[in-house]
Amino acid sequence: MIPPAQDRPVEPFRPDNPSGKRAAWWQNAVVRWIIDHDDKRSFLIGYVGLTIFLTIGISLFWLFFLVGVHLCFECLKKNDDGVFEPRRVLAFALWDIKFDVVLLTMALVLLVVTEVRFGIAGIAGLARFSAVLSRFSGASRSFVPIKDLVLAFRIVCTRKMDRRDSLQRKLLWLKAEKLADQAAIREAERRRIQTYRFPWQAPWRYTSKIALGIIVLNISIITGALVMAPDPWTDLLPVLKKEFHPWPG
Repeated sequence: MIPPAQDRPVEPFRPDNPSGKRAAWWQNAVVRWIIDHDDKRSFLIGYVGLTIFLTIGISLFWLFFLVGVHLCFECLKKNDDGVFEPRRVLAFALWDIKFDVVLLTMALVLLVVTEVRFGIAGIAGLARFSAVLSRFSGASRSFVPIKDLVLAFRIVCTRKMDRRDSLQRKLLWLKAEKLADQAAIREAERRRIQTYRFPWQAPWRYTSKIALGIIVLNISIITGALVMAPDPWTDLLPVLKKEFHPWPG
């Protein structure tokens, strides 16, 4: 017996089985590159290079901008994998860019600890550390400040962890002998998305635990710095206005 139309599972759109006007859009080479961006070396090199160049050379605005672009890429990829509910698309996309979120929180930690002046007894060590960083990372960008070198190093390390996490996920959902087959890799990603409603319901790999632990730690450091400093916003607001301007003067 054929089930009623409303009870039949809706087959997700497959780019390898195109139909009609929509197929012409999905077959576009740029869109296909975006969907497969995690496996493209050009994306990895370009993303890391632009992140370091624009963030150190101009402002932190571009770090957040590039992470936003990556989030859009992931949303498009999840739609291609068969996720059409906006809440699930956003959940899976955010989970898969958690290493970018690590990078954003690390950058904010460097910014807050560098710029906020601590004057409370009992945190003299933190105050001295802040003063040392501030000495090397003045407002001028005519030379590369120490904090930006640290951020650049973290960008590279974060990308490496992201690639390792992606490989672990593929190995989890794919037999090793099929690893070289790109179609099988895409099918494994679809199975992962169709098995769990939200990504955090799946077993956590150790890289995921590390990433989420770093995010919680960074947020705790930022919150603690803002709470313990006597007047943090006086020091921080001018810097935030500059760092989150796309073209600071």
